[in-house]
Amino acid sequence: MVMAFQGAQFVIFGIATAWFTVRNDAPLGKHEAMAHLPPLVLFYFLQYSLLDRHLPVWAPWIATASLAAVAALYGGARALLQRPLPGGELLLWSYAALVLFHAGYIESVPREWAPWFALALVPAMALAATRIVSDDDEPGMGALWPMWLAVGIIFAVNYLRIIFDAELGGVPGRPLLAVAYALLLYAGYWFFCRRDEEGGNRSDTVRVLLLYTGHLSAMAAALRLLNDPIVESAAWGLLAIACLVLSLQSRDKLLGQSSLALFAATAGKVLLYDLAGASPVARIIGLVVLGVTFYAGGLLYQRLLKNASTD
Repeated sequence: MVMAFQGAQFVIFGIATAWFTVRNDAPLGKHEAMAHLPPLVLFYFLQYSLLDRHLPVWAPWIATASLAAVAALYGGARALLQRPLPGGELLLWSYAALVLFHAGYIESVPREWAPWFALALVPAMALAATRIVSDDDEPGMGALWPMWLAVGIIFAVNYLRIIFDAELGGVPGRPLLAVAYALLLYAGYWFFCRRDEEGGNRSDTVRVLLLYTGHLSAMAAALRLLNDPIVESAAWGLLAIACLVLSLQSRDKLLGQSSLALFAATAGKVLLYDLAGASPVARIIGLVVLGVTFYAGGLLYQRLLKNASTD
């Protein structure tokens, strides 16, 4: 009875809002739309708590159906008015972000599959964003920012789980997670570099974040897949050299500069961890590997600085 009453309230609230918008030709502004969000969120959690208690299997599906109802009301009002409704669109994507994060991720995704779900969610969201024609003509994410916020939180939580190797027991393909996340972050960096080259909005902060988090994930992958400290450090050094080589080929100064952080991390690991308690032979090998890596990196970085000064 309570669920039926709350459902009726939702229907009345939604239809009345859409009808008022169409009847008076008064679309919601963004501030007005955000004022409608709190009662919508309150309805969602009250209804979901009841559903979870009495119909737990159906709760996520009914939550998704409520999102479909909100989308139908927005689409109907837009079709009748035949003009953009940026406020309604923002309200729709805000509610969609709530349903995705709570009913979709928290309630429906098994914990052991959460890292892979988060990995697949980012390219899926990026692809969907390219297909969506937004009513919001503002630059950047526009009305989709609530969805990107939800996706970003989901990705960040699982990224930190992977970096710190926390609560990953039973995760399928666990050793490959760090590699997969690194590849995705590097792909994101490449995408924003290409977009900037083609005359899009500058996204230096985003590129820095993607590049360095990608490096961190790649370094974590070396620790997960390689069992020898010296080999792990050598892999870090090779990653730094690879960044320098690619930066020379693409004239990407930021990529070349990021190699300095990798070299510093490699040196710190070798001196503070790898050589502690190691045999004399292992120490000699470690120092030789470190020296050769730094020497090659120094030569490449000098070329990078020379190219930068001639540009």
